[in-house]
Amino acid sequence: MKTPVQQLACIALVLLISCESIAFAEDTLPSMDDVKARIQEAAALIQNLQVSEKAVRRQRDFRGGEEIYEMKRQCEWTVTADGKRHYVATGEAFRYLPKGGTTSPFKSELTFDGTYARSIRYLSSDLTRVVSGQIADHPSRYSMLPTEFTVLWGKETLLEILAKRPFSVVREADHEGRTVLVIEGEPVERDGMFWTRRIYFDMERGVPVKTAYANRKSLKVDWNEYAVWTGLDHQEIIPGVWLPLKYRKYSFNFKDDGSPKEFVDGYIGTYSNWKLNVNLPDDKFTLKYPDNIRVNDQRKGGNGNLLSKEESQELNALVK
Repeated sequence: MKTPVQQLACIALVLLISCESIAFAEDTLPSMDDVKARIQEAAALIQNLQVSEKAVRRQRDFRGGEEIYEMKRQCEWTVTADGKRHYVATGEAFRYLPKGGTTSPFKSELTFDGTYARSIRYLSSDLTRVVSGQIADHPSRYSMLPTEFTVLWGKETLLEILAKRPFSVVREADHEGRTVLVIEGEPVERDGMFWTRRIYFDMERGVPVKTAYANRKSLKVDWNEYAVWTGLDHQEIIPGVWLPLKYRKYSFNFKDDGSPKEFVDGYIGTYSNWKLNVNLPDDKFTLKYPDNIRVNDQRKGGNGNLLSKEESQELNALVK
């Protein structure tokens, strides 16, 4: 039987080993340089991707009230590593009414060639008829852009995001039974709040699996994750490229009175028929406007004006 002194010595030894283990674990976390190198490796494997998306969107009436509207949507995506994109989207859209809201059928097509985003929208009562067109400097957002589940991200690549301000690997976390890194940005103070972004990155597979945007009024209180999206059920599509078969995205509102967070909107979706690095036709990212519609000019300086028929024809002439 150990003496009290021997027992204390054993306890001290265990504590010392525990502390050294914790320190060792912290020291063995990959550095941001390691993460960036892994991102570059993953990005080199993707030139373009195509995927079919089906989703259900739930949206609260932003004018107030408790009613939440549900809309089914589906989209066929083509996106390139340098940001060009094409999609054809169909489903249900939300419409505001004098009292409450409703949903109605919609169909739209959009192309972005890196310079201008061209889109056409179909008549809700007849989805075979084009009713309007639009040209803009940037593509409109529809659902969950699939590249946001890759290192290519959206407007910016993941490397460009990490270069904007200091990020660090803060810890490890579990995601669907796998150990991933939690990368957190240095908090930014704006409008009386602190803001940050957390990126959950699977180092082995080279893919971001979750992103959370968070804010708080003081660095002494917990973060509120007000927007979170997560990729689920990842599959290796081509050697070295893992992409999700399911995703979910939610946003919340946090009130000053400390009441529970309030759901704002969100998606639950599936991806299928992933295709990577296929040969694409030259005209995949260009769109010509039908002669019988007017085109709304949302480019810088366009001020939302309708283009004349001649101006629309001039835009069509630029399309090869």
